[in-house]
Amino acid sequence: ALAAVDGTVVNGTTGQPQANVIVSLVQPGQGGMQTLGSAKSDAQGKFRIDKPADGPQLVQAIFDGVTYTKMVPPGSPGTGVQVDVFDSTKDPGTAKISQHIVFLQPAAGQLTVNEVYFLKNDTKKTFDNPSDGTLRFYVPGHTAQGESVRVSISGPGGMPPIQRPAGTTNSPGVYKVLYAVKPGETEFNISYTLPAGTEFASKNVEKSPETRLVVPRGVTLEGDGVSALGQDPSGKAS
Repeated sequence: ALAAVDGTVVNGTTGQPQANVIVSLVQPGQGGMQTLGSAKSDAQGKFRIDKPADGPQLVQAIFDGVTYTKMVPPGSPGTGVQVDVFDSTKDPGTAKISQHIVFLQPAAGQLTVNEVYFLKNDTKKTFDNPSDGTLRFYVPGHTAQGESVRVSISGPGGMPPIQRPAGTTNSPGVYKVLYAVKPGETEFNISYTLPAGTEFASKNVEKSPETRLVVPRGVTLEGDGVSALGQDPSGKAS
């Protein structure tokens, strides 16, 4: 059985329909994303794709080098789908760090570090910098043997987190993430482990306005400029 997904591509920067955008219907599976069909938006931004009628599907539009995704839940009408796209910019002032939280978890033989950056984009453009990345961060010393730096990203729109590699830069210990920061709030979750006995000493590469350090109950932090803010409401962390 076939049905159709149709709708309009709208440029959120200009507020106008966007023509000549390649729109694809994809379906997640065990082998990755499978493309079910594609179309190009017309002068009025309209598109239509015939599709199999069952299973979860995603509408993806590529505009100005960035992919935008809209979920089509099973059983929902596939007509009148609006896909918002935005003009892209390399201006780093487009997305600003609103929160920077570092979770430190000592354990036998290693120290687990999770850094969370919240980037807020209050403009009507997407921040995208394919050469230098949209977020840079520092990893102190050497990670534990066999371990790598892992990056998970949750963008606006409620889509599941995606994984991105941590790219190296010309600065020792500094990594970059290539991910377009769309309007709204995007969360970058960076995790790695350090060998036991390592002193955690990091660098604020992005010059976050404030960095909060979180440790389990019973762990004490000492360092220049470090002051206690108290325990979280659950009482399990400081």
